[in-house]
Amino acid sequence: MKRVLLVLAIGAASWTGMQGVVAHAAVWMVGYDPQHTNVCPGEFTPPAALQWKFSTEEALSERSATRPTVGVGAGQPLGPAAGGQWPGAMGGGGMMQAGPGVGGGPAGFGEAGRTAPRTGVASSTLPKPVASPVVGPDRAFFVVDQTVYCVDRVTGAQLWKRPVGARVFSSPIYVDNYVYVGGDDGRVHAIRAQDGSVEWVYRLDKGVRSAFTYANGCLFFGCEDERVYCLDLKARDLRWVYSTGKPVRAAPSVWQETVFVVSRDGYLYALNLKGEQRWRVHLGEEECYAPPVVAGEMVYVAAGPHVFAFDAKLGHRRWQETFPADITGALAVSPNAVFLGNQEGAIYCLDAATGRARWRYPKEGALQPVQAGLVVAGGVVLARAGVTSVVALHTGTGQLIWRYTLPPAPYRAFRDPEVIAARWGQQTGYGGFGEAGQLGPQGAGTRRRTGGPGGAQRGQFGQQPGQWTRQRLQEEEIPMEELVDPSPALWENRLYILGDDCVLYGFEVNTPDNLGPTIADAVLEITGEQELRFAYYVPVDEIDQFPLRFADLVKVPGTPPVYLSVRVVDYGCGIDPASIQMSMDNQRLDIVYDADEGLAWFMHGAEGRAATALSEGKHNVVIRAADWLGNQAAAQLSFTIDNSLPPPSAGGWRPATGGQQGPGGAGGFGVPGPWGGPGGGGPMGPWGPGGGMLMGPGGQ
Repeated sequence: MKRVLLVLAIGAASWTGMQGVVAHAAVWMVGYDPQHTNVCPGEFTPPAALQWKFSTEEALSERSATRPTVGVGAGQPLGPAAGGQWPGAMGGGGMMQAGPGVGGGPAGFGEAGRTAPRTGVASSTLPKPVASPVVGPDRAFFVVDQTVYCVDRVTGAQLWKRPVGARVFSSPIYVDNYVYVGGDDGRVHAIRAQDGSVEWVYRLDKGVRSAFTYANGCLFFGCEDERVYCLDLKARDLRWVYSTGKPVRAAPSVWQETVFVVSRDGYLYALNLKGEQRWRVHLGEEECYAPPVVAGEMVYVAAGPHVFAFDAKLGHRRWQETFPADITGALAVSPNAVFLGNQEGAIYCLDAATGRARWRYPKEGALQPVQAGLVVAGGVVLARAGVTSVVALHTGTGQLIWRYTLPPAPYRAFRDPEVIAARWGQQTGYGGFGEAGQLGPQGAGTRRRTGGPGGAQRGQFGQQPGQWTRQRLQEEEIPMEELVDPSPALWENRLYILGDDCVLYGFEVNTPDNLGPTIADAVLEITGEQELRFAYYVPVDEIDQFPLRFADLVKVPGTPPVYLSVRVVDYGCGIDPASIQMSMDNQRLDIVYDADEGLAWFMHGAEGRAATALSEGKHNVVIRAADWLGNQAAAQLSFTIDNSLPPPSAGGWRPATGGQQGPGGAGGFGVPGPWGGPGGGGPMGPWGPGGGMLMGPGGQ
């Protein structure tokens, strides 16, 4: 075993208080205590509003330099000021709407004079974060790729950053003015929290991917070399090492005189503080990424789709429950309840004594996969779902208290995209809302939608991105970053989320937020020849303008099914789904709100529902919404139904390999694969010749 010890001078500031834990007066760790209960002391009383966000400079430079742009960057204006890259921006009525993003549907949008509310920057080539942030009274620590960052907890200003030379999966821990992180090269770094300088380094033979647990003056952690380590911080040397059968990727838990460890060999181990085995139990051949949790003399373990409860002293099994999908995020255990989320996209509350389910959220359907650990604070359980969703539920009833949607991270969405693309023809000066684009045929590189929002299992299209089947988990070595997301961090009514876009988001309860939601980016979809879906971008107008003024810009037949989607988002404190209303010609519509995508959907004659064609003539649609603080917004849009029109045709559309220029007017362009397609083009796009675009099937 290689051991390298570097010792430098140290000077430390004194912090008081605690972030969750308190085996020590100056310790902050993921899980909030050595038992990893994920119960944060104090209250969290949502709604919370976004106060700041910190984007790593590496992520921004990598995104802008290496990948095609798919939306409007944070802080960048829309329309011609953005360099003319955004076909379709509309200048009518004082509002602007950006054109479609490359490779994944509509991009950024916003009102005139304001910046785009979505980040929409090109996708990051940095690995998706796995390590969870850790927060103290005046600063927060988090890791992106190979760099540890320290930012001011209140303002988000960077205080320092420290590259460590290898990718970090291990969540940082703060102990007595040091921040400790473990790298995938086997090095454990002791970094001064005051200035980011390295105090000492302990080197192991293989990588450290588990988080650290602090107790009794030691760090406990697992390693890829199939061992568990106890590192004495004062002596800066090992107290003991224990070997398991496979790598250990979940943090150990410490309770009284026992250390609990789960290994990828399928066993739960109970060791004494000398590293000697007391007992072990077999959990089955399941993946274990979540640390064991000790509460009320019981130890709770998630392994694959199972949750086990054992007697913490003797190892006797008390109960076992099995769920429809794997559990990869950490459990949260209050004195009488166990909370968990799984790859199915559901959050459960179990009776801690019996394992019986008390409630499930949502009652029907599912969220995106829950791959991050849950956190309990007061009467609230907080969870991340998928790439963008954060939900807060009442611990007793499972009732939704608050939901927030982060700006999406496009590079993960590419794994299973919903391709909506438009071709922009010659129209008026309002931005060229013209001939429709199309979805490619099934099997030609795009994916035909298999069901409308609000379908059998969930209010979205097709399979959930990021959900791994049991068969695939067993047959393939799925990377850890695809199975585990950073957990939320709470402290003093402040919330911190490390997103897939390598951005740390800082939220605060009671932060002033007087801006209402953004309503924009409307798309009307109808079925044309060869059962292709055609998408028409519809201008969204201010509510105080006269109705129907843009109705002539989009004329389509009303043969069902007809889908109308409108982007309804709020990046302050989030959209209250119950507030969204949509009416057409003063008649209330039944709608579905897809919170993950931020889309309000009206479906006329959706698949499986008989319906007549939409009535002839001009139609005006009004959308109203409010955020969780009651700030309201309204907008309108209009279009014309002409049932004498033939179904739209693909015309000269043809498959293309990525990056090729397709047919159409001058300046048509393709998008580099894998989701490339033919360039398109009417004779005159919104900003000049060649502004039109048609996305075809993906290149290989």
